[in-house]
Amino acid sequence: MKASTDDAAEMAKLQEESEQKTAEATVGAERLQLWQTEKTNCVSLVIKKEAVDPEDVEMLRTCCISGKRSTEKVQASLLQK
Repeated sequence: MKASTDDAAEMAKLQEESEQKTAEATVGAERLQLWQTEKTNCVSLVIKKEAVDPEDVEMLRTCCISGKRSTEKVQASLLQK
């Protein structure tokens, strides 16, 4: 029974640690930065003024999606450690 309690405590500790790790990605020639944690997903998004082109909104959309995917990859690698 003691081993089971220890295992549960260790799992809870690992879960808490993973929720505190933040992944960051920079995409679009460093015009877009995105931060994400395991628990809250996207926590911050910075879009530089030069990234916003009214004639090319699709590029900004693509950068946002790329940033999200990149932070998910970074987050996955953090959880592997």
